[in-house]
Amino acid sequence: MAGSTDVLFLLDENIPRAVLDALRRLKIDATSVDELRLKGANDPDVLQLAKAQGRVVVTYDTDFLADPPAVANHAGIVFVRAGMSVGSILRAVQLIHGVCSPDEMTGRIEHASSLE
Repeated sequence: MAGSTDVLFLLDENIPRAVLDALRRLKIDATSVDELRLKGANDPDVLQLAKAQGRVVVTYDTDFLADPPAVANHAGIVFVRAGMSVGSILRAVQLIHGVCSPDEMTGRIEHASSLE
């Protein structure tokens, strides 16, 4: 979605469905790996699809934190600490959506726990 001024999100398969539902109620553009029928896909494929769609990946999966990342100039990653509540994840994503542009998120990794 080139030219979008809002950050778009792709929720990895490990993020609760309740987060996706809440984001949509807030009119935040989000989809999930499950909805895109990518459950079980390898991380580079998920990052590549997210990059192609201009979506920031939200995940618990530490494999996305590889250095260097599996996909250069990915659209961004929000790393969620295991055990974070749905509310905490939602607040972190809302904050990023509210203050960052897609360009600012490109290639960036945000740790959701640091946004609490």
